[in-house]
This record gives sequence, structure tokens and C-alpha cells, in this order.
Amino acid sequence: MAAEITVAPGNIVEFADKGKYHLGLVTSVEAKSGKVRLIHSSGKDLTLPAKQILYRFERSISTTLPLSNIQNELKSLDARADAFAPECHIDEIYQVVVDDLGELSIEDALGLFFDQPDDGQRLAMLRAFRNDKIYFKNIQSGVYAPRPRQIVEDLKRQAEIKAQKDRWRQTFADEIIRLLQMSPTDREIALEQGAVASSDVADAFQIVEQYAILGADYPDKGEAETLIETVQNRLNRGFKGTAHIRARSLLRETGIWTNQTNVALLKYEIPTVFSDQVEKDALRIYDLPPVTQNRTDLTHLNVFSIDDDDTLDIDDALSIERLGDGTLRLGVHIAAPAAAISIGSPLETEARHRATSVYIPEMRIPMLPTILSENALSLMEGQKRASITFFMTFNSDFTQISSEIIPSYIRSGHRLTYDIAEHLIEDGNDVLSDEIRLIQEITEVSAANRRANGAIDIDLPEYKLTYSEADDTYHLKPIDPVMMSRLLVAECMILANHAAAEFCDMHDIPALYRIQPPPVSVPSQETLDSLPNDMMRAYALRRCMQPAASSMTPGPHAGLGLDKYLQATSPLRRYTDLIAHYQFESWFAEQKPRFDAEQFNAMLSETDLGLTHARSASAEAVYTATLRYLQQLGTDPIEAIIIQYVSDRSDVAQIALVQTQIRATVATKSRWPAGTFCTVKIDHINPDEGSILLQFIDIITP
Repeated sequence: MAAEITVAPGNIVEFADKGKYHLGLVTSVEAKSGKVRLIHSSGKDLTLPAKQILYRFERSISTTLPLSNIQNELKSLDARADAFAPECHIDEIYQVVVDDLGELSIEDALGLFFDQPDDGQRLAMLRAFRNDKIYFKNIQSGVYAPRPRQIVEDLKRQAEIKAQKDRWRQTFADEIIRLLQMSPTDREIALEQGAVASSDVADAFQIVEQYAILGADYPDKGEAETLIETVQNRLNRGFKGTAHIRARSLLRETGIWTNQTNVALLKYEIPTVFSDQVEKDALRIYDLPPVTQNRTDLTHLNVFSIDDDDTLDIDDALSIERLGDGTLRLGVHIAAPAAAISIGSPLETEARHRATSVYIPEMRIPMLPTILSENALSLMEGQKRASITFFMTFNSDFTQISSEIIPSYIRSGHRLTYDIAEHLIEDGNDVLSDEIRLIQEITEVSAANRRANGAIDIDLPEYKLTYSEADDTYHLKPIDPVMMSRLLVAECMILANHAAAEFCDMHDIPALYRIQPPPVSVPSQETLDSLPNDMMRAYALRRCMQPAASSMTPGPHAGLGLDKYLQATSPLRRYTDLIAHYQFESWFAEQKPRFDAEQFNAMLSETDLGLTHARSASAEAVYTATLRYLQQLGTDPIEAIIIQYVSDRSDVAQIALVQTQIRATVATKSRWPAGTFCTVKIDHINPDEGSILLQFIDIITP
């Protein structure tokens, strides 16, 4: 441990305080404690432990001088040290003394450059040695020893790497500042021309962007924070938010991100465009006529589709016939992309890796290019299209007798929306209306049969969230869960998927079945009836449901009340449905499946990552968009329902917002019964952070 420096009144010293080095004049030394009282160059009077005194200079001055004179003396010494600093070459000193490997005092070093050194030169040399991190190590106050040459070389390399890193960070700051100083138009042009991608510090931009996307999970978050700090120091201001939210603010301010940049899509690497090779493959199919060879011509049927008004990828349509024996034949016609897209082609490979279309409020990201999914392969009104038809035959009391699946081609005569179909069911007086009503009767009986077999309907509020880019706003449209046209279409798809499962099971065709174990602890009807409203009954039923799963072995699907089930009605949107169609097409052509069990499983395994990422991206994007919608409401009252209290004595309840079903906890002031409807308002919301805090307003009186 270095010995403390002996000082006396009048000594000029250097001392350490709060991690910094200062000059001062000693005015007294306490005999008992050894504490040193001194005057700082700023004029402040300080008392410090003796161990904080680092160096005593040769010159002394009177402590009785006016304070301003003392300050001038100290500032003059500081200025002289700055003037002599360029003459203190630590590297040259090292070359002179390195082979001796002995200790070197400040006075020894001064003797190599100055004949009669003064205190200004001493201070300059002292600072030079203190700032040196390469050539010498500090032994004690004012005494240093040269490091071995190999260590010096290693330290120099490390210093150069650090210097390069610092220059790289400063260059990044230069680029950010340059973008910020541009007009919005010039900035947009520069970014379109690749200002970031072609930058010498493109990797720095990537680090900051990855931090903005991944947050605390990003391995290089420390470097990202340093880059942001470098920019903030240069700007002398901060970016909005903390941690990775600051990175997002930086990217938005510079125009690298826009308000429409979707973090979830970036996080899960969801591709929003197709490669030129895939687009070329799609264009080739687009230019071909529909596949009709070896397919049954069903263009004589009155086929119609029912979808949302903004649906373009139409992959299902319906028909109904009265057969001569008095039976009814329901046709569910599904688009047949597997008839046009070859396995192993760029299109099929891309679809396999994407696994599914992604639907979020801001955009649709199709599994297949839109010239196919929304045009050449979509069951568009008036267009001849290849399809796979699921025929279900029913007797006069709507009991299903049989089913068959055939390759076909159709021409849809009507493109209906749910609202139009609903109107036709209620008030239509033409042939089409009668046919839709007939299908509705069939599906009502089918749904009742499933319920009799244990199917459970859970009716919670549904909504469709849309985005308007024109004014950067979100809009919420409630969906009627008991709308007849929606129930009709949903039941037809269940019938077709059940027929597909039976077909695959009967012919030993490898397929991916959906199974669901029976519910557990199902409340009795008396218990359900005792609950205050339908929403609480729906929550009670949902709690008893076990998760559904996928399996290559058929098994019951308890939630649907079916002995087996698979998904084959959305081949334009889901790869699991598309691969089922490849199995069907091969069976129709060759009486054998395209893939055996091992091959089928291998193909599906390639979809796992894409499917997981797509689901996660969709869930996060929709949740963020929902928070942005709620943010637009400001402090307007929002309807909610009290689900349960967090403890028996607490007034903090878990609530669900009725329209969006977002859950949160809120203090309700009093303990109201579970199932009580109430109003809340937003206290704090941050869509970027995924956080929302609500404040209770009042209960809603029936």
C-alpha cells in the first residue's frame, strides 16, 4: 500500500475527489485526524482524508493571499500543464527505459526532456503517465514501471481495436445526424437509394435495429446501447423511451422505420415479398388455363361463395342439389392449388417454409403470391377453376347418408358477402335464396348432432380490427358470432373436413388429424344457469377445455363432437391443408398417396419453424394493434366485465374488456360479484412496450 504524501500549508497538490483529479492549495492539516484542508481551484473550501492527496508540487505559495490570487495560481499551473502536454512522449520514454525494467519516477521522466523542470511540466508529465494505459503501470504515487514489450504490443493492438470501434461509432453518429438534418423528402429519397444498406457502418444500423426488434433478448444489446448513447451525446439530447424503445425512436426519427413498420414481422422474420424466382413460377401458372383434365365437370351447378367483403383469396364455395331419389347433395368446393403447383417447385418450397398466410390489421401476407391466391387459383365469380369437391348426401330429414371426394372443376356464379347472404336467408325470394336456406337447415341439424355428441360452443365476443393508412387509425368492427350465414359456412367446412378425415382413414392415406381430449370438470347445466350472463358461462366452459393437438393418428375431437377431423378447406392459406390436397390429387390419379407416413412427416417438419413464427408474429402484431386502437380512445369509458378477484379479501380484480377481450387487473373500489359489467378508462398505455393500465370508473347497472 502506497505511503501517504506529507503536506504542509502552502503546498500545491493534486487530489482525487469523486473520480476526478483537481488542483488545490493546502491551508491546514489537522494534527489528530490527519485530514487536509485545502482550497479548490474553483474557490471552494474542502476537507479531505490525506490518502486522497496524490501529488505534491515543488512550489509553495502563501495561504494568506487573496482567494482570487490563489485561484489564478492554480489555473495558471493547469494552463502551463496543457501547454507542455504535447512534449511528454510516453512512448519515447518507454523505449529509453524498457530494457532496464526498473522503476521510474516523474522526476526521472522529466529529466529526459527538461533541464530544469517546473511544476507545469511536472503536472503535464503526471497527467501523461496517468492517461497512459499501455506502456507503464503505476507502482505508487508518482512512480511507474515499464511493462514487458509483449504486453505492450498486446495492449497497443487492443487500443487500436478500441480506437477503430470508437471511430466506427462516431461514423454511425455522423450518419444518423446527417439523416436527421435532411428534409423529409430528401431523407426518403436517400433511404430509397440505399443510404443505410450501402453505408460504411451498415452493421451498426443492423445492431441498433436488431436491438429495437428483440429488446433484452438481443445478445449484442450492450453495443446497441453504446451506439445510441454516442448519438445522444453528439445531439445533446435523448431519444424517447428507455432501453430498446429508444432504438425504435431513433429508427423512426431517421425515417428508417415508419409508423407502419411492424416489429412483430421483423422479429419473427416474416417475409412480406416473394423472390423473383417464386414470382416467375407463379406467373407461369397464371398464364396456364385451369386444370380440367381427369376432373369432373361441375360447371352446371349453381355454385356460390360466402366470405367477408374484403376476402380475395376465396378457397371455398358451396352448392346444393335435389337428387332424383329425394335426397339432397351438399357440395363444398375447395380451390385446388395442388393440381397446378408441382412439389419441389419454387412455389411449393416457399409455401412449405411460410406454412401459412398471415393476417394482421395492417396487411395480408399470403402463403402464395396474390396472382395465384387472389386470382388464378381463387374461386372467383364467373371463372372456371379446378377444385376438389366434397359431396355430402342427406335424406329428407337432413341426416347425412354418405360422402365422397372427387377432383372437379367449377364456375362460381355468385360472390356473396356474409351480410348479403344473411339478407338472402331472411328476405330473399329467388332460387339462390332458397338454396342458401336449404343449406342452412342442413347445417343446423348437423350442428345439433355434433352438440348431442358432446360438441361445446363457446360464444365470446369477436371483432375484426382494421387499419387505415390514410389517417393512421385503427377501427374495430364487431362480428356477430350467431350470424346465420357465418354459422352456415363454418358448419359446411366442418362437414367437409370430417369427410376428408374419414376418406384418409378409410384409404390409409397419411394425414395430419386434429384431435382434442374431452373437457375436464365440465360445470353442470344447473351451475352454468346460475352464472349471471352468457359471457361468464363461456369463460366457465373455456376453462374446462383441453388443448387441441395435431396427430398422424386419427382420434376424436371433443370440442367439435366428431370421431375424427382434419383440415383441408384452406389450401390457399395453410400448408397443412395444401399437403392434404397433394395426397388427394395423387390418390385420384394413381390410387396411392403422394407421401408415405415417413415422407409426409418429413415434409410437415419443414413447416414447423414457419408456422411457429407466423403464429407468434400474428398474435403479437394483433395485440399491439389492439393497444393502438385502445390508445385512440383516450379517456373514453370502455365496457369491461369482472371475471374474478386476485384474492379473497382484495378489491383488485381481473377484468376483460368486452369488445377486445384484453385482460388486465384493476382496483374496483368495492368487491362486486364476478360477472358484473363495469366501465374502465385507460390510465396508461404503451403499445410499443405492450403495456396497459386501467382505472375503474363504475359498474353498469342493468
